[in-house]
Amino acid sequence: APAQSSLGLLILAGEGAGQDDAAALAWFRAAAAGNDGIGLLYAGLMTWQGRGAPADRAEGERLLQQAARAAEPEIRAEAEGWLASLPARR
Repeated sequence: APAQSSLGLLILAGEGAGQDDAAALAWFRAAAAGNDGIGLLYAGLMTWQGRGAPADRAEGERLLQQAARAAEPEIRAEAEGWLASLPARR
């Protein structure tokens, strides 16, 4: 899963090839399926924002909540920060 996240980051940044949100999201989702913290974080953000696929705020928030439970403290902190900044549900 970490290799999938790395590929997602490279594609998202356009390193070595053209920048492609849809392809990056596919790699982040694959990494997230393996419970990779970076994959969960980026898949959550991109899904919530509608980058690479139509926005799905409930799924994006679910992935960010899962990232907030990641093993890596920096991933947890980043996910918690994003969750705190999301508009409140009505």
